[in-house]
Amino acid sequence: MQTRGLNSYDQEQQKLEQWLRGPLGQILLEVEERALSNHLQHCYGVYRIHVGPGAYSSSVLNANMPRTILLGANASMGTEVIMDPHNLPLANDSVQALVIQHVFDISQDPHDILREAARVVMPGGRMIICGFNPYSSWGLWRSLRWQIGCPWRYRFLSSHRLQDWLSLLNFNVVECSRSFYRLPINSHKWLRRTGRMDDLGKRFAKPLGAVYVMSAVKKEIRLRNHKPSWRAKIRRPQLGMAKLEGQVRSRQK
Repeated sequence: MQTRGLNSYDQEQQKLEQWLRGPLGQILLEVEERALSNHLQHCYGVYRIHVGPGAYSSSVLNANMPRTILLGANASMGTEVIMDPHNLPLANDSVQALVIQHVFDISQDPHDILREAARVVMPGGRMIICGFNPYSSWGLWRSLRWQIGCPWRYRFLSSHRLQDWLSLLNFNVVECSRSFYRLPINSHKWLRRTGRMDDLGKRFAKPLGAVYVMSAVKKEIRLRNHKPSWRAKIRRPQLGMAKLEGQVRSRQK
């Protein structure tokens, strides 16, 4: 089992989950849950897998898939299976819906984790990803804070780069929604006062939401059987004497 990033990932997951219990984190989870519930309505099957900080909250959402498995790097927050995100304990092409929340933001090797996630999703299955949007007021605040504190110390992986990686892994992005337009002020009082910013942001600055939820479908590889065509014309060998006119003329010359 590969453990090069398990210890660091475990520590960062615990720190981000602790921040999500605060006022700003709780409202952020509520917004993400509403977006995830809309994306999950397009998923069908039996099992869905939830991974990442905040997955303990989204795993209880109602969806068309009755059974849920929560994966985590430690035994806290209702984790059912302890795992390393670089080596998921799942078979190839076995997952019908995989929900990943902020795993790429806290990971040191997001591309390796994405390849591992693409391995376990079956053809026609969905991968739903939540992440922080660097092109937002939160991204600006992150640059002003010089990447100090949580979650400003983490990687804000853009949805455009993630979409390029998914296309290389045979995935097709079908939907990408952005939400949460309030300023990153960790106070119940100010968060209630700035509630109207969400309505204004959806109308006038929709791409600038603090978080995005992306849904991608794994393409089905169809193989074509090339059968021999029995109707093809078979050339029959022509019997007879070979023509020597060209050779005779050359000798005469």
